[in-house]
Amino acid sequence: EFGPYVSYSLIGCCAWVSGYLLAGFFFGNIPFVKNNFMMVVLGIVSVSLLPALIKLTASLLKK
Repeated sequence: EFGPYVSYSLIGCCAWVSGYLLAGFFFGNIPFVKNNFMMVVLGIVSVSLLPALIKLTASLLKK
């Protein structure tokens, strides 16, 4: 049914938003993160892209 789905979806959405806000608040107050914010962002992006690059490299080497 649609009603329970919307309710659970709203609860899940609020939980995710609250989690990200709290994580941003706590990590933003760490002096290393505050002073090197760009390096932290680049590190997160690099780690996030790494699995895709590994998969792409593996598929190119198979050809």
